[in-house]
Amino acid sequence: MEQQNNTTYVELEQPQKSRKKRITILLILYFVLACALGWGGYYLYQQKKEKEAEEFGENLNFLIMNMLNTGADAEEMVNTYIDVWHDAIFNDTFGVEVGGERYYDFDSAVAAQKSEFEQDGKIEELQRSLDKTERDLKKLKNPPDEYKEVYELAVDMYKAHKEFVEYAISPSGSLQSYSDDARKLSQEFISLYDEYNIKVPKTYLDNLKEDLEKDLEKVKKENE
Repeated sequence: MEQQNNTTYVELEQPQKSRKKRITILLILYFVLACALGWGGYYLYQQKKEKEAEEFGENLNFLIMNMLNTGADAEEMVNTYIDVWHDAIFNDTFGVEVGGERYYDFDSAVAAQKSEFEQDGKIEELQRSLDKTERDLKKLKNPPDEYKEVYELAVDMYKAHKEFVEYAISPSGSLQSYSDDARKLSQEFISLYDEYNIKVPKTYLDNLKEDLEKDLEKVKKENE
C-alpha cells in the first residue's frame, strides 16, 4: 500500500512541475515578444520622425532658394527704378529714356518703367512667387524640434523678403528713402540668410552634395 501511495504521489506531482515550467517559459516568451514589439515600434516611430524632419528640411531649403531667386529678380528691378529715378532728376538735358520714350519728370519716368515691367509680366511673376512662398511657409508652421529655430529665421527672412519685393512691385517715396530702405531690407535678408546657413541642420541631400564636391575636388587634384 505504501508503494502504491508513493507511486500515486509522484504521478500527481510531475504534471504540476511541468505545467509551472511551461507557464514560466510562456511568460518569458511573452516578455521577450513585448520588448521586441516595443523596441520595433519605437524604432519605426524614430524612423518616421527622422524622415519627416528630413522632408521638412528639404522643403524649407527649397522655400529659401525660391526667396533668393525671387529676391534677385526684385533687386534687378529695384536698381532699374533707382537708375531711372536718378537720371530723370539729375539729367536735365537728356532726361531718361524708358520704353522708347524720353522723360524729364521723375514721377512720369518711374511710372513708365513700372508699366514696362507690367507689360513684360515681371510684376505679375514677382507677385505669384511671393504668394507661393507665403503658402509654402504656412504649410511648414509645425516644424520638428531641430528645425524650430531656423523656421523662425525663415519667417523673419520672409518678412524682409516680402517688403523688398513689394518695393519692386510698387516704388514709392523719394529717391533717397527708396534706395536707402531697399538697401537696408536687402542687407537684413542677407544677414538672416547667413545665420540660417550656419544653424540649419544638414539633410541627406546636403551631405550628398558635400560628398560630391569632395569627390570632384579629388578628381581635379588627380588630374593636375
